[in-house]
Amino acid sequence: MSVAPVAAPDDGSLLRAVASGDPQAFAVLVERYQASFFRLAARTVGDEREAQDCVQLAFFRIFRKARDYRPGLPAAPWLYRILTNACVDAWRRRRHEVLVAEPHVGATRPADAATRIDLAAALARLPTQTRVVLLLHAMEGLSNAEIAAIRGVSVNTVKTQIARARKQLRALLGEERR
Repeated sequence: MSVAPVAAPDDGSLLRAVASGDPQAFAVLVERYQASFFRLAARTVGDEREAQDCVQLAFFRIFRKARDYRPGLPAAPWLYRILTNACVDAWRRRRHEVLVAEPHVGATRPADAATRIDLAAALARLPTQTRVVLLLHAMEGLSNAEIAAIRGVSVNTVKTQIARARKQLRALLGEERR
């Protein structure tokens, strides 16, 4: 007689358990999302320490607001929305500074350090909302529908923002290499 493996609980079930005060469910959520949250936050705010702060703030808000999650809706967009809002808030606080991410933060083996710095600098110059949408698409591999749910905009708005971000990024990278 074989025992069927127990399926991991889905994010919605975990959020309901967190809302009931289950610390184990929260630990599972943190483990499940910590790496992807950090990658996105680091690319969004351009600073590792600030990214860690954003991730911690997001998890704090998730823990505090778990009761606000509406069962039946996909949980991942709700979770990512909390993170991206924390990142946008942090970016706005530091708007006056020129941000250049550390070359190794979230890098996926670009050709050389100069390319990484160029890309990081160009990303930092994109408008915050545009950068978040592009990073969710390019780095996290989320669909346009998922990004629309996270950001609270239409799918067409997401498509437009991605196209605009790519165009702006190409222009910025061309400008920086001159």
